[in-house]
Amino acid sequence: MPSRQVEAAVALLDEIPRTRLIARSSLYRSAPFGGIEQPDFVNAVAALLTRLPPGELLHELQSVETRQGRERDDTRWGPRV
Repeated sequence: MPSRQVEAAVALLDEIPRTRLIARSSLYRSAPFGGIEQPDFVNAVAALLTRLPPGELLHELQSVETRQGRERDDTRWGPRV
């Protein structure tokens, strides 16, 4: 269920080393775009304070995505887990 995925991802953000989750929005839906038929996205916004340099933070964020089951390919605006 998409809302559970987002909630789990937010919890993982709070586990990133030298980083603290300081705020988050409620969940909201948005329509997909880009011409690929798929269900609405469930989104949220998170605010983090971090002492990580940009490259390390990006690595940690992509690690959260991987732990949540995301497999990267070259499909632009394609379906997400």
